[in-house]
Amino acid sequence: MAISNERLQQIVADYQKLKDKINGVDTKYSLSYVDPELDLPETLGLQPLEFVAKTDEQLQQQAELDTKSAHINRQRNAFNAYNGKKHTLEAKQATLQNNLEQTLQQLQAKQQQQLAKTTNHLVQNGTFVSTLLQTLTQQIAQTYQALMDAEQQEATNKLAVVSSQLQQLQSNYQALLSSIEQQHANDVAERKAQLVEQQNKEQQRVQKYNTTLEEKETKYQASRENSLDYARQREYERALAASKLYAEIGETGVTMQKLSEKLNLCQRHFITYRQEEALLVVNSDSFLQVHLAEYYSQLLDYIDTLPA
Repeated sequence: MAISNERLQQIVADYQKLKDKINGVDTKYSLSYVDPELDLPETLGLQPLEFVAKTDEQLQQQAELDTKSAHINRQRNAFNAYNGKKHTLEAKQATLQNNLEQTLQQLQAKQQQQLAKTTNHLVQNGTFVSTLLQTLTQQIAQTYQALMDAEQQEATNKLAVVSSQLQQLQSNYQALLSSIEQQHANDVAERKAQLVEQQNKEQQRVQKYNTTLEEKETKYQASRENSLDYARQREYERALAASKLYAEIGETGVTMQKLSEKLNLCQRHFITYRQEEALLVVNSDSFLQVHLAEYYSQLLDYIDTLPA
């Protein structure tokens, strides 16, 4: 039966594990103390966080930038409200001035009409006398001058009210701008305080995190050293036990015990193999033949008993 590629890869991987176990037998009975090497890194390698604090000037600039939009909106809204009212008052001012001019023109025209009518009346009645005309002309002029003065005074009073309203509007606008600037200064100060608080909290968080890293590294180093101490003790005890065994059964006895353990490992390894698979392994190199020495033939005999 052909061996699939997947099964072949598994056989190769398992064979390497068997080699490691067999080498482990030699290590087990070695008289030499070997300082153990653990699969533990020298350090956890945890990287601390870096905190770079912003200067007071940078925090100030950030606070001004964060509050700039609201400040501009307040200024824009204030200007739009002011400008709208200003245009309304200026339009009212222009209307009053225009109406006054028209009224004065109308009165002047009526004055001329009245003067012409009076003159014609005197001529038609035969009573035209220059002195009388002069007197009537003065009366007409005084009458219409009084009317124009009244219109002028009324318009002046109304224009004065509008002018006062414009001045008050300008004053209120300047006061509002000052208030907006003060509000902006308050907003900047408040935002800066928030930024300072956030920066302090971030600094504390980084410090706490880095302290945790240091604690973890300290615990790891202690644990790693304990593991090394334990491994060294086990290695010392192993070497001592091997030395005692050599003293008890001699080198030949130890050698035979090693070969017996290696053979047992091989038999347990091949117990689930088919004969074809096991032969593939033993024929792939001379590792097993070298390590089993005279026990190698016993392995081959065992392989012969496996199912084909």
